[in-house]
Amino acid sequence: MTEWGQTLQEQLEGRERAHGWGNAVDYLSWTFSGPLWTMGGAYSEDWDLKLTSPETIEAVEWLKSTIDDGWATVSNDLANEFGTGLLGSVVASTGDLAGIMETADFEVGTAFLPNPNGDGGCPTGGAGLAIPAGISEERQDNAAKFIDFITNTENTSYWSRNVGYMPVRQDATEDPEQAAFLEENPNFRTAVEQLPETRPQDNARVFIPNGDRRIGDALETILLSGAPVGDTLESLENDLRTTFERDIEPNL
Repeated sequence: MTEWGQTLQEQLEGRERAHGWGNAVDYLSWTFSGPLWTMGGAYSEDWDLKLTSPETIEAVEWLKSTIDDGWATVSNDLANEFGTGLLGSVVASTGDLAGIMETADFEVGTAFLPNPNGDGGCPTGGAGLAIPAGISEERQDNAAKFIDFITNTENTSYWSRNVGYMPVRQDATEDPEQAAFLEENPNFRTAVEQLPETRPQDNARVFIPNGDRRIGDALETILLSGAPVGDTLESLENDLRTTFERDIEPNL
């Protein structure tokens, strides 16, 4: 997009942009993980914070340049603005796919995220279902039955077809109805095929309390207000380190 962004932008007008980034609420820190990694940066390696490494600073400077050069923007409604044609490309959740396909009056295409170094350019995502240890055995049994029901092959396949999210069971791809759907709808197949190329997210984002939002807020501030990259990332790193040393490190 660095190469194509300006060329594409020349064909657009008004609020239209060649690319859109989600804001902090729309998981900017998550969708930027891939570009960050491919440029040698990271939010952290294990528990070692890397927000002020030269590679991370350079990657965030690149992110800022996409806005400064005029071919990208920060969107408050990423999926809708792409689906209505305001944005030419986005990095978005698979959970947005079905809605985008319904909204768009143009041909939508999905593709793997760039992985030029071969060590992962797509972060894992999603959420999980869990059973608390502190509830009664009866409630635990009922919770287990519900989780088994909601994640069985038939239901996870239905969920995937109607939303776009990855099915949560590998055998879902062998379900005849799901297999036929993926054959007819290749955009929904992209994430399934990309799964072996994904990379676990950085600890700083997913394990430090509010790490996602704190990193996203810092990135959004850089993009929208022109805050200095180095100073902003240094302040963020100090903030996250304080939380880690207080709330996490004593329990490791």
